[in-house]
Amino acid sequence: MIAVMPVIAVFTILISLIVITPVLAIVGSLFLEGFVLAIAATAIALVALALHKGDAHRLTTLLKPITPFLLLPCVWMLFQVVPVASQWLAHPAWMSASAALGKPFLGTVSLDIGATLLCIARYSLMLAIAVVTTATALDRQRAEVILFLLTTAAVLIAAGLIGLSYFPASGFDLIAERAQMATIAVIGAILSCATAIRAYESNEMQRVRSRKSSGQPAYAIAFSIASFAICLLAIMTAPDSALLLAAACGGGVLISVTAIRRLRLGPWGRSGIVAAAIVGLIGFFAANPIARDADLTLALAGPSQTPTAERILADARWAGTGAGTFRVLSPIYRDAKDADSYAAPTAAAAIAVEMGRPFLWALVILALISAWMLFKRALTRGRDYFYAGAGAGCIVAILISSFASAGAFGLVTPLFISVVCGLALAQSKSWSNSDQATSGVKIPSEMRGSQADRGLRIGLLAFASILAVQATWIILAEYYHQHRIHLPVDPQASRIANHEHEGARRAAALAMFRGDLWAETAFTHSDLLWKEPTTASEVNENARKECKMDIERALRYSPHRGDVWLMLAAMADRYNWQEYQPNALLKMSYFTAPSELSLFPLRIKASLRPRAIQDPEIQDMIRRDIRVIVTKSPALKPALATAYRASSVEGKAFLDHTISEIDPVYLAVIRAGLR
Repeated sequence: MIAVMPVIAVFTILISLIVITPVLAIVGSLFLEGFVLAIAATAIALVALALHKGDAHRLTTLLKPITPFLLLPCVWMLFQVVPVASQWLAHPAWMSASAALGKPFLGTVSLDIGATLLCIARYSLMLAIAVVTTATALDRQRAEVILFLLTTAAVLIAAGLIGLSYFPASGFDLIAERAQMATIAVIGAILSCATAIRAYESNEMQRVRSRKSSGQPAYAIAFSIASFAICLLAIMTAPDSALLLAAACGGGVLISVTAIRRLRLGPWGRSGIVAAAIVGLIGFFAANPIARDADLTLALAGPSQTPTAERILADARWAGTGAGTFRVLSPIYRDAKDADSYAAPTAAAAIAVEMGRPFLWALVILALISAWMLFKRALTRGRDYFYAGAGAGCIVAILISSFASAGAFGLVTPLFISVVCGLALAQSKSWSNSDQATSGVKIPSEMRGSQADRGLRIGLLAFASILAVQATWIILAEYYHQHRIHLPVDPQASRIANHEHEGARRAAALAMFRGDLWAETAFTHSDLLWKEPTTASEVNENARKECKMDIERALRYSPHRGDVWLMLAAMADRYNWQEYQPNALLKMSYFTAPSELSLFPLRIKASLRPRAIQDPEIQDMIRRDIRVIVTKSPALKPALATAYRASSVEGKAFLDHTISEIDPVYLAVIRAGLR
């Protein structure tokens, strides 16, 4: 009884995570990711310490062949954050940052070290949930509970998406969350088919054994039909029509397994199913033609989301730019007329950019191989074949949807994928006398205390330790990082940011490698931009030194931050920091965030300095900003008028000439405001 309690605890942890996924889909945050990581670390440790010897042997048999492939993404992401001396491997931004700062940088493949480390933690969480599910679902009864709860959670999320489609909620218009919910609805549709098949198979077995059917499978089938209808409606409300194809293909895989088994189809029958699938695909693409000129990773995405992504993909490197860096690349490539979104339009595009195209196509091949292996095991499995069939179908569906949306990313969708794959893997093989392995069945002597068993437990304990470190790293930083801090553009905003200094600095110090937190710590010093440079108190001098150190740390881990470059340029000019060239720093701000409207007011003010306005390159850059403000961003016109009034004689002359070429009427309005 004592040995069974930890197993029940692991099962309770897993089903608790499944139950709260509908909530996580709406209120997900980095702090919650760290909390889930801590829970996963506890579950992995319990599995390592309490898993029955027979189940440990089975788990080792299942995991051993695929472990190298599961660790491959981790190895690649770790490679991306290791400093490299080769300029060919390191991202060019590191060289540009080194030249602008006048200090040597040992660059990495990743453009943002902290973002890539966070992705390693997220992938570790996926692996942990998959392993916990596999260990738990080795028991048939627990597998049935997991399947039912997972289907229910997917249906609730799908219902939430339907509700948001017809009754939009304020503050929940983010593309990423909706795409994630739609992808979960696809998974839910396939799982609904699996629950229906399970109910039918149970009813058939009950009828054979007692020569009469039970009423319970009828209720289960009704639940499955209702669940499928809700998920299908959610998919149809999503803007990506390719998700319907993903659901059809994923469900078709599961139905094909059932048809082949029930009808005992031979090679010709299987060929007929393949031919029908090909005809269906041709029909879909005939009705929904893909963009021929678009990148293959964007072929199924909406055209409004792709301009920025196409430019990023055009410069994609074979080694990638670092996991989690698509969002930080967007400000560099985004044009002012593009949609105001930093997320990748498709998961495939993000992987191609962040991890490199070779990694993307290797991942596609491995996913297809995994689906095929589960498909084959489903054909040879006993009555629980639908688990492996559903796993194969979900892999195919996620693979297709990855070329249509970015819903495979986030917190909840990876959790669903991990649980589905773990469930399919656990029930993909039959084991003689294994259903009661935890109930006293004798285990062969070679299973007891075997070297493989000890290796599994040691490996799981080591993995739990890594998860615990990652969870601590995230939770402590997010605990002190209560509010996101942007670069203030006026004295009032800078005073508000200054109140967050202590918490921001503590969060950055705990996170160490996260450039975003060091940048926010630097922004808490932005009140120095409005103080008189002649103020020579010891407090102000220490604040300037601290600000300089925080800015340099931010750029050492995230050299892509246009807002940090702008702040450094303004500070270097205001306080005459001799080790920097303000014009070079200002150009880096233009290069790394050319269309960030929030930076325009402060950047125009910095560019109108007498020493900056003489630079022809800066003149071209500021002309572009002014044209965007006058023609496309009327909300920023008051800031431009303020900069005009505060500028020097040279600055006013430049603005007069530039604005008169764009909109002479507006120039007259600005001049009238001076009277």
